[in-house]
Amino acid sequence: MDNSLSAKELEEILLDMKLVTDEDILTATIISLNNDIPVETVLIHLGIITIEQLKQALKVQYGIDAVTEEQISSLSEDVMNVLPEDFIKMYKVIPIICEGEKLVVAMVNPNDKQAILNIITYMEMEPTILVITHYEFQKLVKKYYNENRERKIIRLVNIKRKEIGKN
Repeated sequence: MDNSLSAKELEEILLDMKLVTDEDILTATIISLNNDIPVETVLIHLGIITIEQLKQALKVQYGIDAVTEEQISSLSEDVMNVLPEDFIKMYKVIPIICEGEKLVVAMVNPNDKQAILNIITYMEMEPTILVITHYEFQKLVKKYYNENRERKIIRLVNIKRKEIGKN
């Protein structure tokens, strides 16, 4: 989960943008604490803000661009595989583009210097960093890892069925 300083700053930005009220923040904070999900994800689930509004606030908070819907929808399994699954989950980072010497990653916390250093070490190149919402990150992890796991299990079950059928 984001550190409280970043979360507080984001809440202030959302308030300044008049996208939320103090009551919205309080309600979302209570739900967030009880469910261990970021306040901003709760605000999206409650329909108080949209992903695009959150991205605008994150751009203000971090001073960098947010990943676009087009970049997310064109993401391929090959690009996702340039970083190990456990690395992606630990650092909440999604590889967006990896072509030749160009590496673009989206991070839930683009201020995570250790994650950036580890990306540079692992990939042997410096990435361009974008911000991604926790909500989008979770959807991508679920899409690429949970579904892939299910496909692998189904494939293994089918292989075992064939092996049993042959005996």
